[in-house]
Amino acid sequence: MRKFRFGLLATALVVLVTGCGAPVAQSTQPKTPTPSVAGTSQSDFKLTSITGKPVVIHPNQKTLLYFMALGCSSCVTGEMNLAKNLPHIHADVISVDVQPQDTPSELETFMKQTGATWPHVIDKNESLIQKYQISYLDTVVILFHNKVIYKGIAPSATTIEKELSS
Repeated sequence: MRKFRFGLLATALVVLVTGCGAPVAQSTQPKTPTPSVAGTSQSDFKLTSITGKPVVIHPNQKTLLYFMALGCSSCVTGEMNLAKNLPHIHADVISVDVQPQDTPSELETFMKQTGATWPHVIDKNESLIQKYQISYLDTVVILFHNKVIYKGIAPSATTIEKELSS
């Protein structure tokens, strides 16, 4: 049974992180502080979800950030597989829409279509893109103890499993 679960998780994570890998377009507009990224201390990192609820990244819990876009077909597949296999992923999950022009309503529709139940945020002023130096869609960032412990574009399921289990 354990081999089956690992195989299922590995398959899901491969599908989650493969695909688009398209460059993330960044605007040339001057950056201004965002109200959606609060928290100034290392132990108080908060975001605001598309529903307006606070999303806290807990320093003692691993958090997987999945950088995606509504128009990315592999991101749709990734979200669907993440939703299907969420019980096997032992980390908080937050999807970050990198297209500032997207609306909460559009993202809510996307979430319903993909079965996503975890928090989603829209990086309206590209602060998360800048903070984590994201250049491509399908980038996965894993945080633990307020540090990036892993960052990769379409990482293998083995890599993600290793980072989440260590």
